[in-house]
Amino acid sequence: MSKKFLSFLGGGYYKKCIYKCAELPKDKIREYNTYFIQEALTEIFCNDWTEEDEVVIFLTERAKKENWLENHNKKIPNTNTYEHRDGLKHDLLRHNYKFAIKEVNIKDGNNIDEIWENFDIIIKEIEDGDEIIFDITHAFRYIPILALTVLNYAKSLKNIKVSGIYYGNYEYRNEGYNNPEYDNNEKPIMNLIQFDEILEWSQAIDSFVKYGNSDHIKKFANEVLNNSNNKDYYKNDKDLIKNLVNSLNDFTNTVATCRGRNVYSSTQKNSITVAYKKLNNNLNKYMLSDKTTMKPLEHIIGNIQDVIKDFEQVENREEIINTGLAIVKWSLDNNLIQQAYTALLETMISYMCILEGFNYNSREDRAEVKKIYDRIYNENKNLSNKYISGNLRKELARLVYKLGIMRNDINHFGYSFYESDSNIASRDYTQLKQYVENSYNLFKDWIIKEEKLIKTYGR
Repeated sequence: MSKKFLSFLGGGYYKKCIYKCAELPKDKIREYNTYFIQEALTEIFCNDWTEEDEVVIFLTERAKKENWLENHNKKIPNTNTYEHRDGLKHDLLRHNYKFAIKEVNIKDGNNIDEIWENFDIIIKEIEDGDEIIFDITHAFRYIPILALTVLNYAKSLKNIKVSGIYYGNYEYRNEGYNNPEYDNNEKPIMNLIQFDEILEWSQAIDSFVKYGNSDHIKKFANEVLNNSNNKDYYKNDKDLIKNLVNSLNDFTNTVATCRGRNVYSSTQKNSITVAYKKLNNNLNKYMLSDKTTMKPLEHIIGNIQDVIKDFEQVENREEIINTGLAIVKWSLDNNLIQQAYTALLETMISYMCILEGFNYNSREDRAEVKKIYDRIYNENKNLSNKYISGNLRKELARLVYKLGIMRNDINHFGYSFYESDSNIASRDYTQLKQYVENSYNLFKDWIIKEEKLIKTYGR
């Protein structure tokens, strides 16, 4: 693990100018007069690096000939005149830095095969845990896209940290634009790290939208908030953002770990409903605020509100069923199949307790009502392979029994050993998901039918 500066050297003709990073404090080195942006960036950002660190310069054959080698003559554009130039290699070595300076040959990238070859070359220069500064100033136009792709790939593959993506605006002119920070010979150094942050946000949001996992959102949001470079930028809404992402993560974790018991108990800290209420409260605070400066988070607020709307509660004991069904739907939408089985079966048992006048928060009552419905199933199991017409409790008994076998097979790692259902272990992911989806829809239909009977005849 080390610090690395990665840069692409171009083959063009560069005039001497002052590269300046006005964002840095004035007591720091923030400008340097040079032909090469790489010299300015290493002097500004890397001058205190150690022997363990490295500057890597990627070179095409033309760049190596025109701007890397020492003691060569370079033609001045639009003239027949040549001038003596020392290349970037000389300009870096003259500083006697402690860090290593490495040249790496790359292809021009004239076709997709050469671009992939360059991708492999760059990846090989990055090691696990490296802290990377990337310079994209002078290179072919595909290089910035390739650089962002490599960095995000390496973050996943090698757990690197990107501390800067720099671009020296060599074409900058101050004419007609009154910027007191720069004169015509000063060229702004821009840190484009926020483009990398946007890609990181995209991955984090994708994990939430597709899989209901908010760990990445929480981790990255807190990294951005705790970055010393951002302390002033987010200072007015840091607590608002932190509370929101933390409560979102608490909520998704309670669903993932099936924390459905005592959903109305205010003392149940790990309850799904308690976590939902905290999340909803923080969402409401966010909506009443002036929003935040964390724009990627702002754009997913509507999505969060939409996916949790099924958890809206009223203070009624039977609304525990709606909560359970919302958890099943969330689990199915986010491919949490084991959680869907567990939540659906336990919600069915809670509903059976309500139907028979038992306490669904009592372990003994839940076991007793399960025995009652097992007897109902066993008395009628040979009548039909489909749902038994007539008594709706018979239908529920069969549904609960079959779903229980499937849930046990999943939760016991395939070691439930139901002889009559030995084919369960051979079911693939698609079949398992389809079965619990069908059971979920059947249970919802069953509740509608049962409630109609209750309204007509009473319990």
